[in-house]
Amino acid sequence: MNTTRTLLTSLLLAPLAALHAAEPQLKVGDPAPPLKVSQWAAGTPIGSFETGRVYVVEFWATWCAPCIAAMPHLAELQRKHEKGGLTVIAVAVKDEAKAVKDFVAKRASDWNHPVATDDAEGFMAKHWLDKSGREGIPQTFLVDRKGSIAWVGHPMRVDGPLAAVLAGTFDPARQQQVDAAFAELDVKLGEALRTSRWREVLAVLDEMNRADPASAPLNYATKVKALLQLGEQQDAQRFAKEVAPTASESIVAHLASELLKAPEKHPIDHELVISLVQQAIKSGGARNPVALSALARAYEGQGKVADATRAWQQMLALDDPSIDKDNVRKRLASLTGKSSAGTPPATKALLGPGDPAPALKAHSWIQGEPVQTLEKGKAYLLDFWATWCGPCVASIPHIEHLHQKYKDQGLVVIGQNVWEDDTGKIRAFVEKVANKMTYRIALDSQEAVAKPWLRAAGQNGIPVVILVGKDGNIAWIDHPEGLSETVVEQVLAGTFDLAKEKRLHQVRGKISGAYYEAFGKFQPAIKARNWADAHALLDQMNSIVPADDTEWRAVIRKQQFTLLVAKGEDNEAIKLGESILTDEKQNSGSANSLVWIIVHAENPSPALLKFAETCAKQANEATRGNHPRVLEHLARLHFRQGNRREAIQRQEQAIDRATSPDEEKRLRDGLVAYKAGKLPE
Repeated sequence: MNTTRTLLTSLLLAPLAALHAAEPQLKVGDPAPPLKVSQWAAGTPIGSFETGRVYVVEFWATWCAPCIAAMPHLAELQRKHEKGGLTVIAVAVKDEAKAVKDFVAKRASDWNHPVATDDAEGFMAKHWLDKSGREGIPQTFLVDRKGSIAWVGHPMRVDGPLAAVLAGTFDPARQQQVDAAFAELDVKLGEALRTSRWREVLAVLDEMNRADPASAPLNYATKVKALLQLGEQQDAQRFAKEVAPTASESIVAHLASELLKAPEKHPIDHELVISLVQQAIKSGGARNPVALSALARAYEGQGKVADATRAWQQMLALDDPSIDKDNVRKRLASLTGKSSAGTPPATKALLGPGDPAPALKAHSWIQGEPVQTLEKGKAYLLDFWATWCGPCVASIPHIEHLHQKYKDQGLVVIGQNVWEDDTGKIRAFVEKVANKMTYRIALDSQEAVAKPWLRAAGQNGIPVVILVGKDGNIAWIDHPEGLSETVVEQVLAGTFDLAKEKRLHQVRGKISGAYYEAFGKFQPAIKARNWADAHALLDQMNSIVPADDTEWRAVIRKQQFTLLVAKGEDNEAIKLGESILTDEKQNSGSANSLVWIIVHAENPSPALLKFAETCAKQANEATRGNHPRVLEHLARLHFRQGNRREAIQRQEQAIDRATSPDEEKRLRDGLVAYKAGKLPE
């Protein structure tokens, strides 16, 4: 997760000063424009503002991470002030009605107030946002009991004005002075933070609190950060304990997150962090990614790998665009192979390649013919997954491809659901993607399968694939995307080098943490154009991985390709890319990853984009045009080549083949961007 300079500015899409730059046609004191929406996705529809009631009209979108971050706060305001006459209205703008409806449905428990979608002509955006000179969202309009606009600003700063309006003591002129002073101090705070003048940070925070006491909680986390940087850890912890009981769940989550960033020379109080996060979750923060991230990292600090894994998995299950899911997956991968104490048990060897496969005791089968025993002469691919696991769902097209290609050659594919109790939800998911997930699906109960397979192998996270050879022994264990067709074919033919794989599997368990630590620094070095560090980290990863580990070597070659593309060394990049395509021609994922690297580069040359065409064609042909991520990357390639129409067509194809609501939402967001002539973020 990225950390920005203050909680307030992490939730804004533009500086406060910028939001007041234009002379507005709609001003504080003017009658509120009418409510004109296309549909109500939640709550009781509202036709007009009722005299005597107070309204908070919130403008948001499903693709807006700061908007989603502010949602719990708005729900909290509705609960707190409903009896006082408050109604919160959330209006989605610049968004698709279906996307809003699906988003609201998936988070039904989060809404205690009406939710609407702007009409087809964008009436609300034009007559509220545009006329008031407010370009960014989230944006909040406070409508008083007479139907006039009392205040406009960020939802996290509405508390003070709202309390005054409800009490009948609101002074518009005074509030404008407060807003102006707060904006000026916010700029001053930003400068102090950028230059690491921590004493000045604390002084400016005191000024901000005096200027607008109601907004003080917004900068609680910033104060903790400053105290930690000054070496005053006990004061930071004491302050967090003092303010947490009265702070919102979002603020408490940020407090916990900051406490984990104490300088290395100071020990972190992980128990305090966990207690703060549990408070946040108890008060409604179960879907807060900052809270879950802090919880996972605190558990990691205590060596509680299983607890940390569950917290990271909960994060992956969230439909929240602010989550860097690739980073979460890396954290999960770094935990793989560790026991709850953080190290493999010394008294009992972990289940691995070469060991006899355990008995398969699935609780029930919801698709395909049940497998009672693993028969000799057949190979079995067990894909351990769950509907809440984003990476699991993303891997389904790859598993389906392997099933279709090798089902007549003796490979039996089983989608073994684990760590999930809602059978109805699992059945509904499988039915929805019936033509994209045609292999057997089995359910687990009380870890009857997870324990002897996953836990015994030291795998505390999913997705995980375990491939069993025709002799009944385990041949391969790892992430499903790492399972190549070459490995499957060798296992089926009886030519797989099991001794080598057994040795490499043991080595991987020891090197994964060090590898991902280096990898975690590699991408930031490239982004900062720090080529010396990037090369050094690449060399470090090379030195960690055994020379004969072809799977991991293939991964490192793609990192090398990434570096060459970023540096603009096109000829060398294309030469390496062609070698990768030749060596890994049976792995559609490799070709697709090369496309991803190029189309996400800052300014790829025409030569690189042309090479990406070759890669995309190979990946799309290998997956028979059915893999949503291949099509998604192909759409981005077309757009970067100036072919907007083809980009839209490919993106629509990707949407049709999406295997989860989360994936479909991301793809639809991309389609909206292409139609608007923009490159998706």
